[in-house]
Amino acid sequence: MEHERIICFVDGFNMYHALKELRKPHLKWLDLRLLFSHLTRRKSQIITQIFFFSAYLTWKEKEARLYPDRGINILLISFTML
Repeated sequence: MEHERIICFVDGFNMYHALKELRKPHLKWLDLRLLFSHLTRRKSQIITQIFFFSAYLTWKEKEARLYPDRGINILLISFTML
């Protein structure tokens, strides 16, 4: 049986602010791969990639490097207030 391939996209900026609003700071560094594995059908779906989009965190550069070790593709963009 061939698996349906799943690619997951995360809006890091909105995720961060939603979790901040919940006042549960421990969730900011949740395991995205584990989260998505619970949201897919294991017998018929496979996660092929996870993309995490966020603004560049110059003050937390070390933490931002943790995700690639978990197989997460990080796409950092510059954020400018208009």
